[in-house]
Amino acid sequence: MLQAHLLTAGPIIYPLIFCSVLVGALVLERLITHCFYPVVNAEALQRQFLQGDISDVDIDSRKGRGLRAGLALLAHHADAEKSLREERLGLWLQEQRQYLLLRTRWLNLLGAVAPLLGLLGTVLGIITMFQDVAHQNGPVTPALLAGGMWEAMATTAAGLIIAIPALCAGQLLSFWADRRIEVMQNVLNHCSLSLSLKEESAPSAQKAAASVVNARFSVREEAEREQFA
Repeated sequence: MLQAHLLTAGPIIYPLIFCSVLVGALVLERLITHCFYPVVNAEALQRQFLQGDISDVDIDSRKGRGLRAGLALLAHHADAEKSLREERLGLWLQEQRQYLLLRTRWLNLLGAVAPLLGLLGTVLGIITMFQDVAHQNGPVTPALLAGGMWEAMATTAAGLIIAIPALCAGQLLSFWADRRIEVMQNVLNHCSLSLSLKEESAPSAQKAAASVVNARFSVREEAEREQFA
């Protein structure tokens, strides 16, 4: 019954129905994408990285998404300079952000367009109502005004019904994606910092080992001199 009445709400109802179908399809597609995106324990993966158990992950495969792939990429560039390593990780994080936020702007666009279409339907409904009044020679009855008012109110309500879920879904999906990117970025920054600390401590350890060896040689030389003396 309601569907039959909606189809009589003027021509604007058809683009509104199209917008509602498009919003539903976009929300479903984004939910599937987020649900199948790898969800892992960040602390456990960070410990595995420090133990060297991440470097064998295939980052070029279709499963190469999520924090595990990012740590594999970091391990692959462990010998590179810090600036180059951070730049490569930044590009990878940007790719992940684009993947998670793909088509989310369409939801925001539809959420902004739907109320405008509803407002357009309202204006057209009011115009239709005044046209009916203008062509009426007898007294104006409520039944005469009902058609235009129905078209005006139905399109406004339909536009709001489409816009509210679209805007809410777009914001929630954006928040979900930003939260995931933030977690991965924090873990990657900590792991990259640990690599930098290892690189800085390696030369000092080599110098310390060399000083110990030199000290041993000097002690041996002094002992030999005393023996010959």
